[in-house]
Order: sequence, then C-alpha cells, then structure tokens
Amino acid sequence: IRSKQMDPRYIPDDMWFARILPYFGNMQFRRAYEDKCMHSVLFPELARPKTVVRNIAGIFYDDGFRIIDKEEAIEKCLREPEFLIKPSIDSGEGRLITFFSGEEVNRDVVQKKIDSLRSNFIVQEVIQQHRTLATLNERSLNTIRVISFLFEGVVHILSTILRVGGLDSRVDNVGAGGYACRINPDGRLDRYAVNRLSQWVEDHPSGAVFYDTEVPSYDRVLELVRNEHRKLAHFKIIGWDFAIDMAGEPVFIEYNV
Repeated sequence: IRSKQMDPRYIPDDMWFARILPYFGNMQFRRAYEDKCMHSVLFPELARPKTVVRNIAGIFYDDGFRIIDKEEAIEKCLREPEFLIKPSIDSGEGRLITFFSGEEVNRDVVQKKIDSLRSNFIVQEVIQQHRTLATLNERSLNTIRVISFLFEGVVHILSTILRVGGLDSRVDNVGAGGYACRINPDGRLDRYAVNRLSQWVEDHPSGAVFYDTEVPSYDRVLELVRNEHRKLAHFKIIGWDFAIDMAGEPVFIEYNV
C-alpha cells in the first residue's frame, strides 16, 4: 500500500474479511467456538494458562466447571499473586485485558473489574515466557501466530509470525503498538518486523534485534496446530496464538477464525 506497487501476495482487508474467510468458514459458529472459557473442553491435550475463574453468560465457574458465586470467584482471584482478566469472546487487539499484581490485588479493584465486564470473561495466570522471547521485550507476552488452512482433509501452514509488544505494553498485538516479524522455515526470525504504521524496522525500541533470533519450540507449535485444526472443520482458515514458557513448552493462548 505504502509503495503503491502491485504485489500478488497482498490480500486487501475487504477481500479477506468479506469474501475469503466467510467462504472458508461457517461464521454462525464463530462466537461459541472462539469462547476462551471452552478451550479446556475443545483442546484438553494442549497446555494452557491456568484458569482461576471463568464466567459464561453471567454464571461463575471454577477451573473444573463447578458453579460458584461471585464472592467465591473474587476470593479465588485474591489468592493469586498475579493474574489477568480478559473477555472470553471478542477480545481482539488486547482490548479490555487487565493485569493484576502486588498492591493491585485487592477486593475493591477486582470486584470493579468483574462488575464492569458483567459476563463472558476469564481469569488466568500470567505466563512466564521463555528467556529467548523475553529478550525481545520482557514486559509483553510475545506469541507465535500461525495461520493454518484445512483443505481437502490436509492442514497446511500458510504463514507464521512472531508478535512482540511495544516498549511499554503488556500485550503483543500490532494494533496495540506491537510488532510482527516473519518466522522463516528454519524457525529463525526475518530481518524486518512491521508495526501498525506499516513501517519496517530491524530493531525493537528496546534495542533488541529481530534478525536470526531462533524461536523456541517452533516445530512443536506447527505440529500442535496441524493436529488440533483437524477438529475444527467448520473453519478452514484459523489463526492460532501460542506462547512458549520458561521450560520451552508451547502454551495455547487462543485462536481466531
């Protein structure tokens, strides 16, 4: 767009969202399938952040889907030294995610956040990420985004990028000031990352260099995506987000259709 030069690899947003995704996915099922509160049901084999509390349609549950009241939900939150609360449906670009730690973990603040969301949200632990990814930006949870395509019974990997948060951001979304860098087939980062202004840069504002950083457990993430996408035939194109924890284990964060 910025160079005004045609490139056959570029797909405009209007074509992607209005024509391609609806053609390859049944959007009637989208909200239910994307509900983060149901990840443990859909993906029991995947490592996920520990769930402290979930709220589905105004009903509170613990991690085992036992129904609890709001007071017990708040008490569970207060027992955690650090956690986050986020919407379980339609929480793109890091919207409405709130982190709690230290003095922020008190009853009034937690109750105010819960009351503001009202329903359909999840409380989770904060992942401690792999040291390699933390060197790019230790403040944000930097995640691997994989786009997969289920076509004629075979899952194909269309693209992979690493998303890194902006300098003072806790979230890694490009729309929230983050950066996206292509992951090459050998699992190493490309030379340039792009920001929300469509500017290509070699360095993160922290001074970290993207080029040739080896993404830990990259092949394992691709294997997990290939296995799990087979369950979701309603959606032929899916974007998957994985973190890598300190031990090098892939941790499933969410997926988007």
